Amino acid sequence: IGTTYEQVHKFGKDLEGSFDALQVLLENNQEYTNEKVSAQIANVFQMILETLSQEKHQADKFISNAQQIGKSDEWLNIQRAQEAVRNMITDHENRFKYVQHKWNEWQRDKVSN
Repeated sequence: IGTTYEQVHKFGKDLEGSFDALQVLLENNQEYTNEKVSAQIANVFQMILETLSQEKHQADKFISNAQQIGKSDEWLNIQRAQEAVRNMITDHENRFKYVQHKWNEWQRDKVSN
């Protein structure tokens, strides 16, 4: 269960870095002329999608395992860890929606320029 929890946080940390990199790319490339930058943004976006999927899978696995262990160990308080994992997933889903919106805006602006 500890390894799964660590995996969730590893994916979370990777996502934070990818979100930050994507935002910097979008904010610093408003001239829309560099096709390499466009490709780089698309690659980072794809990487975020894949990492989100992995993070969610590991989170679901952690929550399921924690619930099973919690049934047999009355002294183990798993609620806070489960809540922390759920909150992290929600935060990353919301941040993804935000960067997706910014990416769509960037693409529209690129076409209109």
